[in-house]
Amino acid sequence: MKPWVLLSSLTWSLSCIIPESPVQPAPDAGSPPVEPQPPSGAPLGPVTVTRSAVHQLQSKIVDDVYELRISTPEDYEDNQELRPVIYVLDGQWNFTLVSDIVGKLAFDGLIPQALVVGVTWADTSFQPSQERLRDFTPEPNTGLPGSGGGAKFMKVLETEVFPLVEAQYRASTTRVLTGGSLAGLFVSYALLERPDLFLGYVASSAATGLAPGYFTRRLTEVTPELLAKERAYFTAGALYDNEPEVRSFVGALEAILGDTPEIALDIVPGVGHTGNEPFAYTRGLLHAFQRPKLALNEAFLEQYEGAYFEPSIPELPDLTIEAGNGELYILQDGESWGLTFYAASETDFYAEGTNVSLSFHETEDGRQAFTLRIGRDRYEQVRR
Repeated sequence: MKPWVLLSSLTWSLSCIIPESPVQPAPDAGSPPVEPQPPSGAPLGPVTVTRSAVHQLQSKIVDDVYELRISTPEDYEDNQELRPVIYVLDGQWNFTLVSDIVGKLAFDGLIPQALVVGVTWADTSFQPSQERLRDFTPEPNTGLPGSGGGAKFMKVLETEVFPLVEAQYRASTTRVLTGGSLAGLFVSYALLERPDLFLGYVASSAATGLAPGYFTRRLTEVTPELLAKERAYFTAGALYDNEPEVRSFVGALEAILGDTPEIALDIVPGVGHTGNEPFAYTRGLLHAFQRPKLALNEAFLEQYEGAYFEPSIPELPDLTIEAGNGELYILQDGESWGLTFYAASETDFYAEGTNVSLSFHETEDGRQAFTLRIGRDRYEQVRR
């Protein structure tokens, strides 16, 4: 067993000790009859998304009722921290998909434990064509009757949806916007029009060709400074998709910004227009929430070296912090955990691909210490 498993094994063992249930008295003659159980294999009802709720919002800007499908992360009740929010356009299709992806990436420690908000329309069919045309296009297209309401929908998000979410949930202003096809068109529009609203933009098969006038004009107005802090990720499916259209838009962005890692494009082999969406949202969220790897010098990192112990569980062996190559390592009983900790800041370090992190601080009496996080468990370590 790897040494680091030792620390979490205690919590795991304690969680498995379930107190014995008290003996229940036998029902008397006056007890209500026991409800009959459905036969084996019978349907029991629809599947629900755990830790989720549905809210309806009557918009004063657009004469329509929006439906917000909101899921909270697994550790939401563990603390009072504000959480990033991932806004999922076309929530009628993509809310459960993105919620699942977020849960898996957060479990691996690759993105924060975030709220997911699927935005869709109430009382519409599974194919809300007119609503999508109205809300996701930045200006009218004569070939698409009812299009051109993108600016109003942006106002709905900013002044109606965000306040509702931030009033009823512990939501931060760190936001990511995702969408595919027509919704990807809106994501691209939001990137150019309101880069202040979101940290990251994830667009799958963005149909920017449906608004050529807007994008031609706006791309001549955008400056590098306007998009300097934005992270945008684009995909298209290699099969029967709008790859030339997506490449053209991303190329125009790169012509403005230069060679920057903040803008990324992937052409996904073996899939088409909608089949590339799971890849887009997985890679796009990783891109949006990518953590820095600061180059801290050895002399700075040496301040953290030494043997640490857990005051509340003194029987656990010491953990030793060592520095090398600009990174930190943990040893236990002389054996390395096999994890490399990168610097997200001067005090916060993470092991990429795992939900294990270190946060250094001083105790009240001035001793060096760190908080070790393994999943949802936390351990306070103090230097000897």
